[in-house]
Amino acid sequence: MVEFNNLTLFEIDEVCLGKIIKNVLRDEESCEACNVSAAFIGAEKMRELNKKHRGIDKTTDVLSFEYNSGEVKGEMEIRPLGEIIICLSFIEEQIKENGNDFKKEICCVLIHGLLHLLGYDHEKGEEEAKRMEEKQDYYVQKYCAIC
Repeated sequence: MVEFNNLTLFEIDEVCLGKIIKNVLRDEESCEACNVSAAFIGAEKMRELNKKHRGIDKTTDVLSFEYNSGEVKGEMEIRPLGEIIICLSFIEEQIKENGNDFKKEICCVLIHGLLHLLGYDHEKGEEEAKRMEEKQDYYVQKYCAIC
């Protein structure tokens, strides 16, 4: 299950982004039934979250928060994987630098955040950063065109 919470005035294609999340989860064979949340926020709130959780007093494009427990509904376990927080105003600035359009940039950042929830971490060294970048590039190429 994928849940979205857009706290901005930007328009988000939740159906498309939900498909991307589900496809990446399927390809990663991470879980049969996962619950992923994605929230879209502004720059000030992102700065607060980044400072509180990472000790970095500046805005960033994406933060991921992994959940550690599951809940049972009937016979199927729903595993709450985590939440991806995306700063859309930061993304708007990034597209000026990298030439992506808005939809593709959201897709890239969403996949990046999802890979963090799946255990990838570019901050754990050069080898892990390369592994994560290759995965991200692969999924961006494979799925971002559906938006």
